[in-house]
Amino acid sequence: RTLVLKAPVLTGSDVVELTGGLRTMKVPTGGVVLENIHPESSALFRDVDLTGVGRMDFMVAEMGAMKSGQIDVYVESVKGEKLGTVNLSNSSKAELMKDIFGRTSSLVIKKQEGKKNLLLVFRNTQAGTSDNLFIFRMIVLNK
Repeated sequence: RTLVLKAPVLTGSDVVELTGGLRTMKVPTGGVVLENIHPESSALFRDVDLTGVGRMDFMVAEMGAMKSGQIDVYVESVKGEKLGTVNLSNSSKAELMKDIFGRTSSLVIKKQEGKKNLLLVFRNTQAGTSDNLFIFRMIVLNK
């Protein structure tokens, strides 16, 4: 008998609150992503068990005139503890299919205990307020 363990994953289906025009979208291959991401929009994940998590791996997709950007990660709110910033603009692109590119980047965080609310704030100071940054695919929570 083989037991396979996988790291917890957060996707668009886990989001409880969206701001700044963000919306969820079901993808044909299965799952839910976040789209219509503009600078200063945000997504809240509630009751995420961060016990023992030391790294978060972020995955996004870009196409067309999307501007890329950064994601600030907070506990509870922008007034709460800032766990760090992921800069996806600096990560390499891999073509997923014609004219659609994936980017990944990791954020090492100090070990947390228990369930916390995670707030993601999407940023790009070079982009206009109506520019799309990327499509959010997932966060993988790792030790």
